Amino acid sequence: MLNNNGNLFRFSGLLIQLQPYLQRHKPSVIVISGPSGVGKDAVIKRLREEADVKGRAFINVHTHLETHHRKTSQKGNLRGSFHNQQIRDILRHGENHPVLQKLGIEILTNLALEEEATERIGGAGGVLKEFFNIFLKQGLPEHQNHVRRAAGEALAMLSLESRANCHRILRLQVLEKLVAALEVPLLRVNAARILRHLCTYSGSDCFYGLKGVIEAAPTVLKAIMSKENKLQEVMVGLAAQVFKRMTSTESSIMFERAGMKEDELARALVRILDKYKHPWAKIPRIRQFAVELAIWMMHENVKNVYILKDLGMEK
Repeated sequence: MLNNNGNLFRFSGLLIQLQPYLQRHKPSVIVISGPSGVGKDAVIKRLREEADVKGRAFINVHTHLETHHRKTSQKGNLRGSFHNQQIRDILRHGENHPVLQKLGIEILTNLALEEEATERIGGAGGVLKEFFNIFLKQGLPEHQNHVRRAAGEALAMLSLESRANCHRILRLQVLEKLVAALEVPLLRVNAARILRHLCTYSGSDCFYGLKGVIEAAPTVLKAIMSKENKLQEVMVGLAAQVFKRMTSTESSIMFERAGMKEDELARALVRILDKYKHPWAKIPRIRQFAVELAIWMMHENVKNVYILKDLGMEK
């Protein structure tokens, strides 16, 4: 654990338990223990390796810290044992220890594969906020870019299929910053993923709270037309959600701001479907997203039905 000066506390003992859910009825338990003063980065690196197992995993970290940490309240801990303060300290004060900080982020990202862990990590006070502080912070040196990227991946994972975490993120009022992050090469893929998850999983009661996401439309449209592979996939997926939140007038304005017409987007979608006739491991959902966006276009304007048909969409 890190104190406010960024220094490592010494452990009086450390017990780390990893409980993989590889077999529903016969879960195995891996125990890693270390003596007082064990190197934190070495333990976390080993823990990351154990957390990065195939299948779903959940982690319990039991610590016996010196004096004033032994009686820390267990309220809100992950599975009753992972102190909120420990998580936050690694994220908040790890700027001088980027390797350690990144390892801590990667552990939580891997654990977010487990549904219960996703909810508990998101509910651990301040964790999502600290992830955003890292992901969106400007002026960090280039050698810390990998930490920002890891924080973005963690946020994308924690917001995936989690209504509760999406609501927590919206309460942080970071929507405008996420839209702006779509213009930043380092951040745009994960920013697009997070925004898409917010639109998809927040629920209809958050419709107006997400209205600001429509400002992303011009950036998204330009990326669809000019980029390929992963960035194109996430932007097509985001576009399918963004345009659902617009009126016909708003969508026309967004196309005008992007300097393009709807038939150009239609051609781009047909090209995507022609190029990726079969799922590709690196961008497995691009066809699904392209079809979703095409469906919106047809619902939005009947002319698009004939445009897409003439371009061969029926095939």
